[in-house]
Amino acid sequence: MKDFRGNYGYARYDGFEIGNESEQYYLKTLGAYSGTAGDCMAYNRRMELSTRGRDNDAVDEHCVEKYEGTWWHMNCYDASLNGPYVNADQPKSIFWYLFQRNYQGMRFTRMMIRLCIGETKDSIDNTEAAQGSPSDECIFAFGMEMVLKKLDKIDHKLLELQFELLEQREEMARLEASHERKSADLLREIHRLEDRLEKDIGRNMSVLQSHSQLILQQQAACANHEKLREKLFNSKPKDNQGLMQSQDGVKFFNSCYESRLRDCVTPTVSESPQESNSTSTTTIAPTTTKPKSAPYTSCKDVPLKSSGVYLLSINNETAPFKVFCEQERFDGGWIVVQHRFDGSVDFNLNWAEYRDGFGDLNKEFWLGLEKMHQITAARRHEIIFEMMDFMNNYAYARYDAFEIASESEQYRLTIGNYSGTAGDSMAYHKDMKFSTKDRDNDMYTYNCNENCKGAWWYNNCCNSNLNGLYKNAEYWYSMFWYAFSKRRLGLSFSRMMIREL
Repeated sequence: MKDFRGNYGYARYDGFEIGNESEQYYLKTLGAYSGTAGDCMAYNRRMELSTRGRDNDAVDEHCVEKYEGTWWHMNCYDASLNGPYVNADQPKSIFWYLFQRNYQGMRFTRMMIRLCIGETKDSIDNTEAAQGSPSDECIFAFGMEMVLKKLDKIDHKLLELQFELLEQREEMARLEASHERKSADLLREIHRLEDRLEKDIGRNMSVLQSHSQLILQQQAACANHEKLREKLFNSKPKDNQGLMQSQDGVKFFNSCYESRLRDCVTPTVSESPQESNSTSTTTIAPTTTKPKSAPYTSCKDVPLKSSGVYLLSINNETAPFKVFCEQERFDGGWIVVQHRFDGSVDFNLNWAEYRDGFGDLNKEFWLGLEKMHQITAARRHEIIFEMMDFMNNYAYARYDAFEIASESEQYRLTIGNYSGTAGDSMAYHKDMKFSTKDRDNDMYTYNCNENCKGAWWYNNCCNSNLNGLYKNAEYWYSMFWYAFSKRRLGLSFSRMMIREL
């Protein structure tokens, strides 16, 4: 046997025999132990074989149904080399308890039997005592025994070399698969950047055209002002002769000219430039623009279709804060409240961290329960949970209502109707309070965080655990969404996004 850390061991017994089917294939003979793995079979001597449909163990619970391993079980906890193939410290695995004094799953196991040849050393000693001197047969048998021991050592070395060769082949296959996966990810990223660059170029060209049109309009207005000045200069007043005095007439013209010239400054560029319909005989009003006020009240108000960090102001009572707006997927306008993709941030934190938020908005982060409460209490919102496993299978779950209560109500969850491809793993958590490792609000006798190693709206305990440990493993503490694969299988990516309705 060999565990996932490369530790090798073996257990050898000098006698082995199995009964027939009418005897339930019981462990009829098991000889003396030798080896390095520890004797985990002595307790199972004379035990009948147990399978999923046949319970022959010696305890009330059915070992195979509980831990999924056919074996000669006595009490379920000594050895089970036919259990599930997982890299985890749990009885539901391929384990040999005395190897590491735990239930750590094995990476490699092999059981081998061999026909016994010749006599043992004890039988030779008995023959010598009975006859006084060894016979040729005894000497031959003893020599054969020595040769067989040498051959057994050689066989053991060959087994180790074969296993190392197998490990090297598996490592090469893993590296090749990793290289292919990274190449595919790189190509996807290149295509994404190309698409984004194309969108940015198109948007910039549109803005440039609108700015050019505005400048042309202002130049035309200034030209009309010049024509008006010439007309005023060439005209003669008919009624007021006092205006014909030289000094006063010049002052009057200059004041008019300067007031019109001030309106022809280079315009401030705006998102919606006003058009001016002017003629040579009408006065041109100055063009003024007013940029859209910031911060925004929602990601839906952001005019750009580029995802990134923006400043939101939810109400007049709280200070504005930054959020990451997803503007490209699911028609845009989404506030990202949780994002995990590489395990770089520890999510097994206390109540204060989950209330205030943690992480980096451009990397892995949790926005914060208090901000989520302020956002969802002000207006109605929906939510999307995105996820992907370590085999790159993607799915999402969408709910048409989402609201978080205040801290005094322990940030109780309100969730709406489900749609999507991942399956509904949030209905079980509806109306639950939020729990962390230092604040136990779940319905379980103990704190669910002890098993799940995360923070969530735990019930008794969870069908989803997106703030669990970032592990490629099937267990309670993993970051999982049970309905996705009908297993508590760890995810490689998760993202939670809310949007105003």
